[in-house]
Amino acid sequence: MTWFINVEQYPENTLPLAHQYASKYNWDSYAIDPSWDLYGGGGIAATAKEAALFFQYVFDGKIIQDKQLLEAMHTYVLPPDKSKYCLGIYHFDMGFNAYYHGGWWGTDVIYSPESDATITVFTLQKGFQHVINPFIGKEFQKLLIAESAIK
Repeated sequence: MTWFINVEQYPENTLPLAHQYASKYNWDSYAIDPSWDLYGGGGIAATAKEAALFFQYVFDGKIIQDKQLLEAMHTYVLPPDKSKYCLGIYHFDMGFNAYYHGGWWGTDVIYSPESDATITVFTLQKGFQHVINPFIGKEFQKLLIAESAIK
């Protein structure tokens, strides 16, 4: 169940949120009201599966149905040799095309057109996000692409 923390009621039968830590600031996500960043994506609570489905649905055209707008999302803000940031997503060449969006606390989603799959990776320790998450996401996508090539 996806909901806005401290704005909507805590859904019934929902497990407690995970503690996520930012050691550099001595922060625990439980001690911070995430609704301060409500319009930047903060305050949203979702399972890893729901985050992956949302990102997949964006690329499948189920959320944004305007094909021109979807194509515009792939437009680089700066020349690709300066930044991999497009409009709301990053585009990386990991040996295959990969589109990425991440949250500050360490939740990342990675979509690859080659596998037509989205993977959510999250760490509970903010300092490891940019080390562990890309590696795990890349390895899972490579497995999915290899599996689809066999079929």
